[in-house]
Amino acid sequence: MSNHPQIDPGWFKVKLAGDYAGGASKGTVRTWIKERGLRYIKVGGTVLIKRTWLDEWLEGFEVGQDRGTEVDKMVDEVMESLNA
Repeated sequence: MSNHPQIDPGWFKVKLAGDYAGGASKGTVRTWIKERGLRYIKVGGTVLIKRTWLDEWLEGFEVGQDRGTEVDKMVDEVMESLNA
């Protein structure tokens, strides 16, 4: 067991951000930054992602019961129009 207190950083480097987000790879996190709009800063050559930014970004992908039902309806309508 470590003698050091548990650190809860407000900022993550890319690897730690991926670990925090369920084990995503560094490459995946970089893709989220470049192509999916995940906010970050760069200090020197180090990419840093604020924990709250990552939480907010991840929450944008929440699929709730109501939202899933709406998406299912839209997919069904599109599929029906393609089969018509």
